Amino acid sequence: MDERGMRTELEPLTKRFPALGEPVSAQWESGTLGDDRVPGPTSYWIDAVVELDPQVASTMRLDAQPPSGQRPDLTPDVAAEVPDGRLAAVPDLDHDGWDAQAWLVEGSDTLVLSARGQ
Repeated sequence: MDERGMRTELEPLTKRFPALGEPVSAQWESGTLGDDRVPGPTSYWIDAVVELDPQVASTMRLDAQPPSGQRPDLTPDVAAEVPDGRLAAVPDLDHDGWDAQAWLVEGSDTLVLSARGQ
């Protein structure tokens, strides 16, 4: 897996996932899956912890699953940014070729995102 280091700019996330609205902040990493030397389409990944606008978080909470003790498989640096608390799965963040799994951290406006796309 190719890794580029921790990033904080918001535009690459909001462009790929419009449901995020206008986040307050984000800590995230991205890269490519597989071997860059092999021809063909490239698959990308993004792991992120996003502080959402409270209104966006409230709207997402309406469709969230009940919180669980499960934690997503994230890069170590991104996983270190996830606040303590149970996570509630949020549906329907897939957009424009990106398969996204997302969770809201219980009692906060923080969203955890793990996405794959081309």
